[in-house]
Amino acid sequence: MQGPLNRIWLPEIDIMRCLVVIMLVLYHAFAPYAFGWDALPNHDSDNVFYYWIGKVAYSGMLEAFVMIAGYIFAFGLRKKQDHRTIIIKKIKRLYVPAIKWGLVIILIFNYNHGRLCNTIIMLLNGIGHLWFLPMLFWCFVFELYLGQKISNKYLLIFAYLCTLPYPAIPVIKISLYYCFFFHLGVLFFNNRQKVQKWLTANRFILVLMVYAILFVVSTMVIARWLQVDDTTPIVKKTVVIHIRTMLRLCYSILAVIIYYYIGYHLQVKRSACNIIHSIAIYSFGIYIFQEILLRLIYYRSDVLLRFPDYMVPWLGFLLVFVCSYCLSYLLNRCRVTKFLF
Repeated sequence: MQGPLNRIWLPEIDIMRCLVVIMLVLYHAFAPYAFGWDALPNHDSDNVFYYWIGKVAYSGMLEAFVMIAGYIFAFGLRKKQDHRTIIIKKIKRLYVPAIKWGLVIILIFNYNHGRLCNTIIMLLNGIGHLWFLPMLFWCFVFELYLGQKISNKYLLIFAYLCTLPYPAIPVIKISLYYCFFFHLGVLFFNNRQKVQKWLTANRFILVLMVYAILFVVSTMVIARWLQVDDTTPIVKKTVVIHIRTMLRLCYSILAVIIYYYIGYHLQVKRSACNIIHSIAIYSFGIYIFQEILLRLIYYRSDVLLRFPDYMVPWLGFLLVFVCSYCLSYLLNRCRVTKFLF
């Protein structure tokens, strides 16, 4: 990367964060077309092209977020800190915002979870898209106590174990699947010179081609033959989920490599450097706001639905991305509201 970003801490991560948060908002804008959200009211959401935009935006996007967290975690380990200090910091950084913004979501959407204890459990699990924050916290815990002890020669075994469908434990939102990508981020940082040297332009093109083929085939196979619901027998459901997760793991690893290559090799003009860095800085706030705003626009108002059907997701993406960035910037700059993050 050219320009002032060269002097910024981990510039490849700035670019990756910028790209991934754009894909996050893009996916949610197209989620009603990709069967991720309910269909838009009084709107034709049956669009094959938009379906694939949503699927592509989602593929590897969350995994890249987690990989970035592992990469930064490994960078931070250069300064020795005891485990207790790290965990307390991550509770403040991840669990506390999940609870604060969970309360905001309850108030905005009037969620009713019955008894107070159920509401508390939901807040600790992360309401709506906030599930990602407590999950990421447990990725940190896993890496601190177990991940660092995993030998590289057992990495494939670890990857396979991460695809097994484990029963969920309330409040403890640990996911071995995402722990693998967190650990992958640690490995990428610790071996970044080797990775960057190995990942040549020709290998990048090969990875991109294999990813595209595997992703398209996996998506079509899952949509046609690997669907489950509440009536699916438990044994069949377990096997199907396991196969789906293995397919997702394979193409998501390739997607993460693609994101990393772009982050390391992308050359941008000087004028774009500060924009990229600013989006990266406020990516956490964008993540918080974007789904709240999109759900309000899509399901609680008819502002966008007045436009032609084909314009709705594009307008939703642009409007929500800009608004999320501005809100994040303003709240972080204000002393009174900065505590929310």
